[in-house]
Formats: sequence, C-alpha cells, structure tokens
Amino acid sequence: MICAETLSMNWTQIKDCIDGSHGDRLLVAHSHRTFNLSPQHHFIPWIIVDGTHTQEFQQRSQMNLMQYMCETYHNNHV
Repeated sequence: MICAETLSMNWTQIKDCIDGSHGDRLLVAHSHRTFNLSPQHHFIPWIIVDGTHTQEFQQRSQMNLMQYMCETYHNNHV
C-alpha cells in the first residue's frame, strides 16, 4: 500500500484487481506466456528483459535488479 501511495497509484483499484476475477485472468494469461517461453524457463525467477532471456540478464538482475534496470533504462521512460 505504501508503494502504491508513493507512486500515486490507487490502492483500492489494485486490491480489487488482486481479489477479483480480473486478477485471476491476468495470472492465467501470464502463466500461459511463461509456459510458452523460448527458451523454456528452468527456475523462478526467470528474468526477461524486452522479451528476451539471457544468462547475462539473469545474473546481473539477480545480483542487483535496481542497478541493472537503472543502467539498462537510464533516461528511458518505462
């Protein structure tokens, strides 16, 4: 909830999504996407950046995700 407020997001809408059928549909859709990944994932978290998975992404993200994202998307609006 604090993160949502910090980012000026509506916590009630987020909670409704989590608890409702829309959230369930999103989980199912993403599970299908995960199942159909190429290459297939071998463990979780299986980190994908811009639709691609590499060992470099995986290792750098697991060491320091925030640093990796900042370096990768510096001055880009995500």
